Amino acid sequence: MKRMNRLFAFSGMIVLGFSLLAEVQGSQSAFAAANSFGNTNLQYGSTGQAVHVLQLALQDYGTFPQALSATNFFGPITKQAVESFQNNMGLAADGVVGPKTKQALLQKGYEEYVVAPGDSLWSIGQTNHESTAFLKATNHLQTDALYPGQALLVKSAQSGAASEQTVQTSNASASVSPEVQQVVNLVNQQRAKNGLAPLALNMNLTQMAYDKAKDMRDNQYFDHQSPTYGSPFDMMKQFGISYSYAGENIAAGQTSAQEVMNDWMNSSGHRANILNPKFTEIGVGYVTGGQYGTDWVQEFIKP
Repeated sequence: MKRMNRLFAFSGMIVLGFSLLAEVQGSQSAFAAANSFGNTNLQYGSTGQAVHVLQLALQDYGTFPQALSATNFFGPITKQAVESFQNNMGLAADGVVGPKTKQALLQKGYEEYVVAPGDSLWSIGQTNHESTAFLKATNHLQTDALYPGQALLVKSAQSGAASEQTVQTSNASASVSPEVQQVVNLVNQQRAKNGLAPLALNMNLTQMAYDKAKDMRDNQYFDHQSPTYGSPFDMMKQFGISYSYAGENIAAGQTSAQEVMNDWMNSSGHRANILNPKFTEIGVGYVTGGQYGTDWVQEFIKP
């Protein structure tokens, strides 16, 4: 038995009330993170801007996947990234960001640069392979103005090389199932055929999609409204996912990625989500078992 559905009103929605400015800039750093934590420990289940900045700091060090959008939610992927960082620094790998981990975030991989006459943020960024936005956020600068003798924090050359090597490992640890990857590939093939940009795989969104598929299987329902998480909007909020536009496709009973994509593409509503030019990111969930044998979920967002 196969089933499909789509939440027709699930598009063109408002932002969930918090800004993605830091994520768009990609400019926060370990220094900014350490100074954003105060005396508060961060751990699994924590939310807020400090978590967002923590994730961006861990991206600097390569333990938080570069392909994963930073959010305000401390979930399992963030905990794994913190534990990896703690292991690398010789700290107790408990996944909790306390004073010692915060201090390590502050110290690792940065060095001082003293502004010389004629320097600008742009020229310093070019020399150190950093964006102007990164330098401003790292050093808490409100304007581009600099003065000779001013001390700035910049990434060390050694830190950049070490981070690049670690990224490969961390991305491997955040790999997805072949079925999920195939769905993403098939979606982007369809978008390419229609002259649309590909969707980036968002791992937080993929975790949400997996949990939604698992919830449908375990609680024996087939609907966009979850008895556990509520609406897709509610669920995105719980997972710390922000968006300006969003959509969801669900299906059940299909035995392969190709089959479920064929069914979705042959349904006008589902096809509209897959080929929506507004969307830029995708998450895919897939589980086996339950009353239909398989459950599939696609989540789409534009941040």
